[in-house]
Amino acid sequence: MVIHLGQLKDENIFQTGLVDSDFEKHLQKMINGMYKYTLIKQNIYNYNNYYYNIPNYQYYKMDLVELERHPNQLIALYNKKDISPLDFECRLEYMRMDKEYQKFTINNHINIYFNHKRKSIKIEIEYNAYIKDNLKIIDGLFESKSPII
Repeated sequence: MVIHLGQLKDENIFQTGLVDSDFEKHLQKMINGMYKYTLIKQNIYNYNNYYYNIPNYQYYKMDLVELERHPNQLIALYNKKDISPLDFECRLEYMRMDKEYQKFTINNHINIYFNHKRKSIKIEIEYNAYIKDNLKIIDGLFESKSPII
């Protein structure tokens, strides 16, 4: 499950960038919480929903299962599965994405990514038996009520 923080502009447009003060407030909260921190530079090739993560040598496919739009959150449920290199390399056109994130690991099931260039925050939560507890943790960190609890 992926949660993007931002603002719903209209029925079909969700802006993931936050205003500077909100972005910095959330970032400072993570730093003060002394969570595990990692700086990640990703180079990913993408063709539709097929991906190749260069640093990890990982080929995978992400299928969108469900998408919910809320005033301050975009919640997406994906089915991610590994694929063979041949499934990816037979595609004709790729888009390369170079991204740099500050990653904070809250527990074994929650990772929060801060992108300074785009002022965006992405929360990845493993969808498992602990999902309700993990969503409560996220609500506490970001002082918001998740619409899916």
